[in-house]
Amino acid sequence: MKKTFVMLCALCLGQAMWTGAEAVQVRQKAPAMDQKPLKIVFDNDVHGSINRYEYLAGYRDALKEAGYPVLTVSVGDYLQGSAYAAVSKGQFCIDLMNAVGYDVVAIGNHDIDYGVKRLLALRDSLDKKTAMVCANLYDGNKEHCLPAFTFCNVGDYHVAFVGVLTTATELLEANVVNDEQGNPECSFGKDSLVQMVQKAIDIVRLGKPDWVILLTHMGVDPLDDHMASWQLLEQLHGVDVVLDGHSHSVVNTTMLSGDASKDAVAVAQTGFTMANVGCLTLERGEQPRVKLYSYENLPQSASVHKTYQDVVDQMQPILGQVVGYTPFDLKFYINNQRAVRRQETNLGNLVADAYRYELGTDIGWVNGGGIRAGLVTGDITYGQVVNVSPFNNFMCIAQVTGQMIADALEECYSKCPSDLGSFAHVSGLRCTLDTTIHNQLSWNEKGQLVVDGKRRVSKIEVERNGVWRPLEMKEVLTLGGSDYVVYEGESRGLRNAKILQDKVMTDTECFQKYIMNTLQGTIPERYREAQGRIRYKK
Repeated sequence: MKKTFVMLCALCLGQAMWTGAEAVQVRQKAPAMDQKPLKIVFDNDVHGSINRYEYLAGYRDALKEAGYPVLTVSVGDYLQGSAYAAVSKGQFCIDLMNAVGYDVVAIGNHDIDYGVKRLLALRDSLDKKTAMVCANLYDGNKEHCLPAFTFCNVGDYHVAFVGVLTTATELLEANVVNDEQGNPECSFGKDSLVQMVQKAIDIVRLGKPDWVILLTHMGVDPLDDHMASWQLLEQLHGVDVVLDGHSHSVVNTTMLSGDASKDAVAVAQTGFTMANVGCLTLERGEQPRVKLYSYENLPQSASVHKTYQDVVDQMQPILGQVVGYTPFDLKFYINNQRAVRRQETNLGNLVADAYRYELGTDIGWVNGGGIRAGLVTGDITYGQVVNVSPFNNFMCIAQVTGQMIADALEECYSKCPSDLGSFAHVSGLRCTLDTTIHNQLSWNEKGQLVVDGKRRVSKIEVERNGVWRPLEMKEVLTLGGSDYVVYEGESRGLRNAKILQDKVMTDTECFQKYIMNTLQGTIPERYREAQGRIRYKK
C-alpha cells in the first residue's frame, strides 16, 4: 500500500482534540491512474471464531491476486466469544487478526469484556499498520482512549474511516466499565454522540477523501434511549457508507442520512461468527455495492490456517480435557435460530440449575445472550464448557424481591418469540407467558416498571424442596447469576438487587463444577428436553 503524507493544520488541531496527539499526518492522494474498483473486505461480530479467519484472508488474497486494490476492515466484537478468546483474554484473536493483516478495526461492546486497560494492551499488540478507531470511548478522566478516525490510501484511492461504539455499552458491560463502588471507569458520550461523530466527519472531510465510511458497532435495534446505527445516520451528513455490527443481523440495504443532497447511504452487516464475509465495492461516480459471501464458499489462506492450527495445538492439552458426558444434544440452535434467545431450552435449564445449585440460592438466572454454544452428544471437554459460557463473568448472590422478579421476567420476555439477548432461563421459577399480548414497557423515576396494557407474564411460582407455590411480590429471595446480569446488565428489574456475595467464582467454573461434581460427570435424562418452566399461551 503506497502511503504519502501531507500536514494539514486543521486536522492537526482536530486530532489533538480527539487523542492528545501532537500532530496528525493525513495521507495524500497518489497521482490518478487507471485501476480496478476498490474492494473493502469486512466482518463484524466474529466473537472469537478464530477458525474462520483463513476464509476471509483467502478471499481477500484472491482479490489482490486479481489486481484489485483491497482494504481489510472489522467492525468490532472480535476479542470475546470462544474458549480460545476466553483463556487468552483476547490475545489469540489478535494473533489471528495479525496473521490476516487488517487495515482498520473498530471496537464492539464485548471487546471491553476484559476491561479497557486490557483492550488498550491488545491494541498495542496489533500489527502497527492496523488502526483501531473509536470516536466515543473515554477513560475516567474524560480523555479519548482511541483515535476517532483514520485514513487509508491504496493505489489511487483515499478513504476515511470513523469508528462508533454503541452507547448502550454502559449498560451491557456495566460489570466491567464500573468500579466496585459503581463509578464509571470509562464512558461513551451518550449525550453528545451525534455532535461528536459529525465533528469527526467534518474533520476528515477536510482531507478530501473519496469516501467517508462509518464503522458503527451499534446494530439495527435501539436499546432504551441508546441509538441504533440508522438513527445516528439520520442525523449526520457527509457519510458515504455504514458498515455496522452488534445486532448480529444480515443487512445489505440503503438508508437515508441527514444529508438531503445525497442519495441513500449503503448500510451492511454480515451476521455473526463470520458466517458471512462482506465485500464493499467502491468506484468513483458509482453507487457503493455490497455482497455477502458464506465463508464455506471462500478459498482458504494456508498461512492463516497455520497460525490457527498452532493455537489449537498449543491449547489442546487444556481445552481437550474431558470433564463430562451427555447422552443427547443440549441445544443452542433450533430450526437454524438461536433458540436460547427465544425460548426455554434444555441447555438453558442446565446452566440456570448450575447457577442455582452451586451458589445455593432460591433462584438461578442466566440470560440467553450469556449462552454462546451448545453441547452435542458425547464427551464434554473443558473447551466446550468454556464455549458455552466464554465471558469469564463472576458469579454473585443477590437479594431480590418478588416484585423485582416479576418485573424482570416481563422485560426479558417482552419480545418473545423474537430474538432477545436478555431472554431469561431460570431455575426455581416457573411462569405462564402469553405471547399474544403486546404491551409497552417504561420505567418511572423510581426505577419501577410501568406496563401500558396487560402483563405478558403471569402465574409466577417459586419452588422450595420440590413444592411449588405462588410468588409473593413482597417476599425476599436469593438469586444466583453472573455479575453481568445483576450489575445492571440487560434487565432493569434486577438493578436494585442487594449484593450478598460477590465474585464467588466465574461462570465457567460454576458450570464445570455442576457437571463434574453435582451431576458426577453425566448429564441426566431430565435434561433431554426443556422442562416446561415457561408455560406458553399462544
